[in-house]
Amino acid sequence: TRQIITVSVNDLDSFGQGVARHNGKTLFIPGLLPQENAEVTVTEDKKQYARAKVVRRLSDSPERETPRCPHFGVCGGCQQ
Repeated sequence: TRQIITVSVNDLDSFGQGVARHNGKTLFIPGLLPQENAEVTVTEDKKQYARAKVVRRLSDSPERETPRCPHFGVCGGCQQ
């Protein structure tokens, strides 16, 4: 199993992914917003950066909203 690490997101990148730092390396994490803390696992580890996925969100950003559609997490959203 992959190691679970706890991170705090500080920013968003140009693709809307959460940006955090861990052990001096920048992590890009889809689905997280600034001011959120989460447990994540690294899915791709490069020399300068890494990509990770959320295992469990520990705190929510004040900017987080509940999607109107129950399918949002699967499809990413539509124009309804």
